[in-house]
Amino acid sequence: EHIRRYMEEGGPPLQPGDQLRKVNHDKLPEFPPEVVEAAGGPALTEAELLQWTRPQQ
Repeated sequence: EHIRRYMEEGGPPLQPGDQLRKVNHDKLPEFPPEVVEAAGGPALTEAELLQWTRPQQ
């Protein structure tokens, strides 16, 4: 009902007293090895990321 009211009647995006959940991006989840491999291997290090994102000269 709240979503319908928000969408159809321009109601408030949150119920009174509700607040958005804070997300902690400091700690990434651990994934099983098969998921990491299916995604192309482990994440790039900061140095590797800089190498790929630095403008070519």
